[in-house]
Amino acid sequence: MTQIPQSAYWLTLTYASGLSLARVKAIVADWCLRDGHPLSDLFELSPADMAARLGLTGEECEAIQTARGHVSRQAVWASDLASKGVHIVTRAAPSYPVALTCCLPLPQHPLLLFFRGDPGVLDQPLVALVGMPDASQAVIESTGQLAALLAEEGLVVVSGLSRGVGRASFDGALSATHGQAVAVLPMGICALDEGQEAAVTLERNRALFLSPFHPDAPIDESRARARNTLMAAMVDALIVMTTSQEGLTREMAEEALIMGKGVYVWDFGSAAEPASAGNQAVIKAGAMPTSSLSDVVDFIQAVVEASLEQQAAQESSPAMSPHSPTDGTAAPLDPMDPQTTLNLLSKAGRVPAALIKRLEKS
Repeated sequence: MTQIPQSAYWLTLTYASGLSLARVKAIVADWCLRDGHPLSDLFELSPADMAARLGLTGEECEAIQTARGHVSRQAVWASDLASKGVHIVTRAAPSYPVALTCCLPLPQHPLLLFFRGDPGVLDQPLVALVGMPDASQAVIESTGQLAALLAEEGLVVVSGLSRGVGRASFDGALSATHGQAVAVLPMGICALDEGQEAAVTLERNRALFLSPFHPDAPIDESRARARNTLMAAMVDALIVMTTSQEGLTREMAEEALIMGKGVYVWDFGSAAEPASAGNQAVIKAGAMPTSSLSDVVDFIQAVVEASLEQQAAQESSPAMSPHSPTDGTAAPLDPMDPQTTLNLLSKAGRVPAALIKRLEKS
């Protein structure tokens, strides 16, 4: 008899139980992350045990009991996705991106990440180039060139794969000989047009397509906004090529600033691209204007080194929390304190007063 994979139980609880996403996340937080149990064991509990151990209502216990009959069907679905090159990382998996657990509150952690390609690229320094879809041709061309240069420096370029700046950054990164790119999708991974995917993928091991949404979910503004939050959390630095005073790009830049990420506004110079009011607003909020690739690379290297030191110190510590996972799940790193963040930012050049104030209030 074929063993049912854990992903089938996650698909069942998320999509076949009828429970709200917020309730599913709360159950996972208690059962898998706090107590360290595989999700499959939850489906073996009696309703009385579920209620006693997790504080579930009778209706919720009944929903989970009923959903147990859908596990085999979800296992078939997982297998079908795998046959199409789509794989699943669950929130409790050791390979779940640590950056998401560090930078996002628990309720915002995606339960499931669907991907095509090698997720190992997420362990490398990541930088996103973002901007408006209707950016000028000069901005689009500069984005592609900058993405290629970053890729040649060994950085992985993260893109939302939208038209304009998003597509230019993805294509630019892959135009470098050994360039790597990550596309974080504002739709389900199976909803991406196959022709579009084939056109931008040079080699499967150089491009990763990632989505936190139901595989068949269509694109919409709410998913684009959630995608941007995910990108801001994943990357080591964010480069704003162009933005309006309002809109998703500016929101994303400000989210990244709040997370303590390095945010740069690329300075084209008045002759090439007049500074927009949106770009200036992001700078006033704490981003750093720059036209130097070395500034960006130096900052990312400093952040990566600090992250590795912090991770090594945590791994060498013998102390464990009473709720430390016992099944190999990933535990989040402690966030960097404001002074450490300021020290790292200072290595990249001028630290805007607005950002200093923001960090001093942290």
